[in-house]
Amino acid sequence: MDAGSRSARVDESFSESATISRYLRVEAALAETEASLGLIPESAAQAIAAGATLENIDRGRYRDDFATVGFPLVGLVRQLAEVVTGGHGQFAHWGATTQDIMDTSLVLGLSEVVAWIDEGLHGLVGNLERLAREHSRTPMIGRSQMQHAVPITFGYKVVGWMDPLLRHQRRLKELRPRLLQVQFGGAVGTLVALHPEGPAVRRGLAERLGLGEPRLSWHTQRDCLGEFVTYLGLLTGSLAKIATDIMLLAQTEIAEVREPAAAGRGVSSTMPHKRNPVLSQRVVVAARLTRADAASMLEAMIQDHERGSASWQMEWTVIPSAAAHAVGALENTLELMEGLEVNPASMARNLGTTRGLIYAEAVMMALAPRLGRQKAHDLVEAAVAKVRDDNSFLDALQQCPATREVLSEADLRLIFDGEPHRESANRMVEGVLAAFTTDRG
Repeated sequence: MDAGSRSARVDESFSESATISRYLRVEAALAETEASLGLIPESAAQAIAAGATLENIDRGRYRDDFATVGFPLVGLVRQLAEVVTGGHGQFAHWGATTQDIMDTSLVLGLSEVVAWIDEGLHGLVGNLERLAREHSRTPMIGRSQMQHAVPITFGYKVVGWMDPLLRHQRRLKELRPRLLQVQFGGAVGTLVALHPEGPAVRRGLAERLGLGEPRLSWHTQRDCLGEFVTYLGLLTGSLAKIATDIMLLAQTEIAEVREPAAAGRGVSSTMPHKRNPVLSQRVVVAARLTRADAASMLEAMIQDHERGSASWQMEWTVIPSAAAHAVGALENTLELMEGLEVNPASMARNLGTTRGLIYAEAVMMALAPRLGRQKAHDLVEAAVAKVRDDNSFLDALQQCPATREVLSEADLRLIFDGEPHRESANRMVEGVLAAFTTDRG
């Protein structure tokens, strides 16, 4: 996959040319729907459909009209009426209002974004499944507040990345029908201009465009758009968690993973030995920007009466921005996971850097049934304090009479083998992978 390919397509999808083309597509579909119901002549619908092409629009004039009026449709409809042959242009935009066309066009654009996110998530989850299965028993250190805690497996870390994405897949499936709905209501949403055929026009327009039909016009009810942009914030937040872990694990002194290599990527202008984690950095930046977009979209939901006077315009910038950031973050994470370099040797090395202290909790829990949890905690804490450069935690425990009374050398060796930690982590891995298999099936 070429870097930036989907995110570039998002930018193109909301470009001026693509946006005008969608406006014209909606206008043509509206005319065809109304003609099918006998509201305008069939010949008019055919002429409008033929004339509603990007090539027929003077883009300079479109921009000038947009700047003067403050909305893009007034000037566009005027041009459409002029270019449609036979005087049939008078039937363009019949019974519609600007926001009907713009909102429906937006939804059509978002349908592509939803498809790209769905596709990207499918690929990303598949790569995480592969990594989790491959490393289900690869031991590594689990970290708590940036400190060594207890052993886990790399597979466990990977399913920790994967499980939220499975929820994001379900969220996307659930919100899709709420989001992808036609907008057609006329001046204040009541469809009175086309009475009594307004509902039939809305239904037919939705069917013709492959969109859902709402119960009510949503000119100032922007919760579904707010839900989607907030969803993008949640999605990129989960992606940024993955990217943050990768950046930390790729630090020189840890070196447990490395971003996939590519010629020239992540090079330093002064330090030739470096490979900066630029894919992860892009994901984190995109998540922060998307979060800001989500906040702006929630602000834009505060609208007045049946047709808003200011907040709607915020969406024209916020929604395309959030979509581009989210799709870009997803694409970079997918590339990251497709070629992630995993270093089990470094993971094993790092497990030993605390001289066995990562098994302190396990020792405490083995002592607790005989000594009580608090006494066991204090005993282990005292042994921890005796660990020096010339001994290990196991040595300190074996030199403690109170410990030897409860745990034999064989008991301690079994704890320090780490198998219970690997087995517990692997059980979690299997649970997530089983849920994934069930959902996929």
